[in-house]
Amino acid sequence: MSDLKLEVLLKHYEVLANYNAVAQPEIRNRILSFSLLFLGVLFAGCVSLLAYEQYLYAIYIFYLAPILITCFFLIWIGEIDRMVRVGLYIKILENKINSEIEEEVLCWEDYIRKRNNRIIYPNIATVFLFLGVSFFSPFIAYFIAINTDLHNIFTNILFYLFIVYHFVLSLIIWFKIIPKLLSGYE
Repeated sequence: MSDLKLEVLLKHYEVLANYNAVAQPEIRNRILSFSLLFLGVLFAGCVSLLAYEQYLYAIYIFYLAPILITCFFLIWIGEIDRMVRVGLYIKILENKINSEIEEEVLCWEDYIRKRNNRIIYPNIATVFLFLGVSFFSPFIAYFIAINTDLHNIFTNILFYLFIVYHFVLSLIIWFKIIPKLLSGYE
């Protein structure tokens, strides 16, 4: 391989590694920050509605929250997938550059893919944060409905639909997303 091709590979590697180390975490943190800010405003609005005895609107917002949280979660997990995809490509570039140099100079992606070098608890904690807030929101709405004159067949059906929704969502997360986070997308 010519020096020019090696230089292009190294520049490509540098750009992608910089993007993966700096830009990607910032994007994920912004998504998480804006999601939590939005949910905080939403729940603060619910508390305000409850203070003014606007129970029906608060119930609607609490039932709407799991859908919004799922959207935030899917956007966040999409960024995780993007980060991992870039990392896998960086690993290919590292192997190609190392084979051209005939020495193992670049090895970061191999290093972080080893089980004892991965930091996964922030991702798992974020999954459980999204899932937990999403799960308890319908319970709060149902509790409000039971303690007001708004408890009827519609609130019961809505509550049980969200229980089924969370059961299915939890299965998908448990069997599809958590294994990916734990395996490091190997």
